[in-house]
Amino acid sequence: MLCIIPARKGSKRLPNKNKLVLGGLPLYQWTFNVVKEFFSHVVVTSDDSRILDTAEHFYHFDTIKRPSKLCQDLSTEKEFIDHVLDEIRRRSLANYMVEEIAILYPTVPFRIRITMEIILGQWEAHRKNYNSLRTVKPVSEHPYKMFDIENNEALPFLAELEDYTVPTQSFTKYYIQFPYLYIYKVGKEK
Repeated sequence: MLCIIPARKGSKRLPNKNKLVLGGLPLYQWTFNVVKEFFSHVVVTSDDSRILDTAEHFYHFDTIKRPSKLCQDLSTEKEFIDHVLDEIRRRSLANYMVEEIAILYPTVPFRIRITMEIILGQWEAHRKNYNSLRTVKPVSEHPYKMFDIENNEALPFLAELEDYTVPTQSFTKYYIQFPYLYIYKVGKEK
């Protein structure tokens, strides 16, 4: 399995987010430290020379300079993945056919070894039945409490409730993707 770490330098909400120091290390190095325990082939893709230099010279990861057009706010995950896979093929960085990729974003610095082992174990046990794995976390505010202000209406989740006196603990549980670890089979649609 190929591990890709996307670490672009731009961030609107928190400038230079991936290079901010947390616990004595830049954010991206937390991810660098954990992936070397789990993946033998790691590629860092970035438009930041410092991140690429650290990845290459201190961690001995392969690096791919990402073009600025793939580092915009509206750039997609698929775009940088395709770019990395094209570059790997072009440079012959992998001496095997890439069949699966793992994506680890630097914005999740405190990954725990046992959690990584559990996630990778789940993938190993069920990979033949699925094309991807995305980690999720529970939504902190239930959609029942959300409103569309512009249209002055409650969101469609209210339709599941017949009685507004139902305790919130009985609501359907909803989850949101959380970039702890994503895994994809290459060339698969789902």
